Amino acid sequence: MTWYSLSSITGDHTQLCVRFVPAGFTNTTEAPVLEVLIVAPSDHAAATQVLSRFREDFVIQFSSTASSFSVVGEMDDEETTVHGQSVVSTYKSYSVEELLEVGEWLTSAHQKETTYALAQSRKIQDIDHFVSDLLNRAESKRTLSTRAAGAIDAQIDVLTRVPNRLRGA
Repeated sequence: MTWYSLSSITGDHTQLCVRFVPAGFTNTTEAPVLEVLIVAPSDHAAATQVLSRFREDFVIQFSSTASSFSVVGEMDDEETTVHGQSVVSTYKSYSVEELLEVGEWLTSAHQKETTYALAQSRKIQDIDHFVSDLLNRAESKRTLSTRAAGAIDAQIDVLTRVPNRLRGA
């Protein structure tokens, strides 16, 4: 099941053209965008207002008849219906503006993931340095003291495995 969000509402009092794009970029079909043309909407202003909220909410279900278009949002308990003299639903390709928005979204997502990956890499390096310092201290203790040699050897054994696990992660 594909979720949709409102891409655009255009038109005048004689007709209303509403475009819904899939929530995630879809390149598996040539026509993933739902375009609904409502000819002579019953109340143009009310129809525009009621459909505009789907810029923020996802459409999870829709249906149309010859004279009405109904949508159900992700947080809705009941469907929202817009009536007109005629309603035509078709699937179209992405528009240039929609593709630009997808490109901007993908670029932003890539930048966020890169920033996150760099932060995680820094954390791993910090942990690696911390564990190296602990390992150096444990080795120094082993050379200075013979009392707790077994416990220190166990610490060294564990501490040498931690960097290997971090690098393997």
